[in-house]
Amino acid sequence: MAVGALAVAAPVIAGPPYVTDDPEPTSTGNWENYLYLTGTSTPGDTTGEAGIELNYGAATDLQLSVSLPLDYDHGDGYRLGGGDIDLGAKYRFAHQSPDSWLPDIAIFPSLSLPTAARTFGPQHASLFLPLWMEKDFGPWSTFGGGGYTINPGQGNRNYQLFGWAVTHTVTSRLICGCW
Repeated sequence: MAVGALAVAAPVIAGPPYVTDDPEPTSTGNWENYLYLTGTSTPGDTTGEAGIELNYGAATDLQLSVSLPLDYDHGDGYRLGGGDIDLGAKYRFAHQSPDSWLPDIAIFPSLSLPTAARTFGPQHASLFLPLWMEKDFGPWSTFGGGGYTINPGQGNRNYQLFGWAVTHTVTSRLICGCW
């Protein structure tokens, strides 16, 4: 079965943003931007989000971020509208060194702001308070962490998110990993 899966596998282009994050901010004065597309399809319904994430290195160890999504739903008709805008600030306060087990560590609080497209999300802002870590070992990198989301509003619940990834740099253009 594994040989069959490899025989029909096709190359893909993938990379950040991952479901988890790393503590390394965008370098000072530079931009790091991502286009993204996510979706779920079940019989009779397809939903998802496409957008752009803009990251700016505002100062040493400080990254400012904004995510501007467009949500879609195709089930009992077609709906398209602005998704919740996310604003965040990543600050790395610990740095790894090759002669220590101490990883890079950063906080990255982000505020999710509701939009006019109320059918796609809650009508209240939420706040995500994560802690991200990373340690590199030559071509290997392991990173992740998690946090707590404060999600006010009637019927809403606060929740936690955790994730971890391991990657291996094979060449300058190929990184393999799992998360």
